[in-house]
Amino acid sequence: MKQIKYNLLISIMTILFLGLMGTACGSGSDSSNSNNGAQVNKGEKAKTEEVEAVKPKKRNKLLKVKTPDAYSAAFIDRLHEGGDQEIELEGDKMRVSGTEHVFPTIPEMGKTFKLRGSMDDVALNMRIDRINQSSIAYSYTAGLKGKQVYELKGEAHLHPNFYLGSESDTDEKGNSYMVEEYYAEDDKCMVYFRLGLSEQGKLQAKAYRQCHDEGTDLATLPVLREQ
Repeated sequence: MKQIKYNLLISIMTILFLGLMGTACGSGSDSSNSNNGAQVNKGEKAKTEEVEAVKPKKRNKLLKVKTPDAYSAAFIDRLHEGGDQEIELEGDKMRVSGTEHVFPTIPEMGKTFKLRGSMDDVALNMRIDRINQSSIAYSYTAGLKGKQVYELKGEAHLHPNFYLGSESDTDEKGNSYMVEEYYAEDDKCMVYFRLGLSEQGKLQAKAYRQCHDEGTDLATLPVLREQ
């Protein structure tokens, strides 16, 4: 029975985004950013993986940042990588070719959110902090029978084209809600956090990890809800 529960944990975490078995992120790689060592053994302490942004290869000569402390360096780097486009950042405003857009207000600035969810016997916990206009700090853990077995933490950022519009997700009952998507990346995989509000105005989220070009069925992901 213990082995069955253990296998269930591995399967669920692989389905979500953690890639514990190493298949999603390319097993056999000797890269320093691979998931080698991330497989959980009985009695082993929880693993922690940091996800960092990729440095830009280009510079946008038309980008003006009037309030640099309001944005993460990774977000600015992505704007540079987009090529020469007239962009001006100031506070909660982003002007693109003269058109003004407002940064999303979800999640709320200056507040720590603790969310919980589950998938079968696996307990999922997420902590979200909005650290500036462009980014969040996150910690996502999974546990079995009260014991934490894995943690993924770091910073995630809005896509530079966030102003093109929000997307939508559905909860377990089929109810639709609008979401803002934040992402983090390493040299192999992307981690996505899709944050929205419930009918009661509480933060709720779906999160997953995607490597290469495989698809993810968002409808099958569990919803984590603000406590």
